[in-house]
Amino acid sequence: MARTGKDGKVRFGLIGCGEIAMRSLEAIQKDKECSVIAAVQDVNEPLAKDMGAKASAPYFTDVAKLFEIEDLDAVVISTPHFLHAPLTIQAAKAGKHVACEKPIACTLEQADEMIAAG
Repeated sequence: MARTGKDGKVRFGLIGCGEIAMRSLEAIQKDKECSVIAAVQDVNEPLAKDMGAKASAPYFTDVAKLFEIEDLDAVVISTPHFLHAPLTIQAAKAGKHVACEKPIACTLEQADEMIAAG
């Protein structure tokens, strides 16, 4: 994965700021030499704001704003599973690498669309 940060780190965005996303935050923060949280997003503003504070990163309630960050390398999608396919496809169209919590999708067709978008 290409690193766009001036510091040579992989710049991650977290989509979804619930309990599962905390595990991703902790893992990325453990690897401070190679990765950093560049932004977080959740439709629930208090959750997004809290996660942004924990990550020392800007927060958004609109996922499109997160995808506009040019030097964002990848996103970790930790949302309800019915949102995995549309968010993964949107991320791929924005040129971002994607890590997605399981299950990957609700149907095999959605999973195939996600793979094709990448």
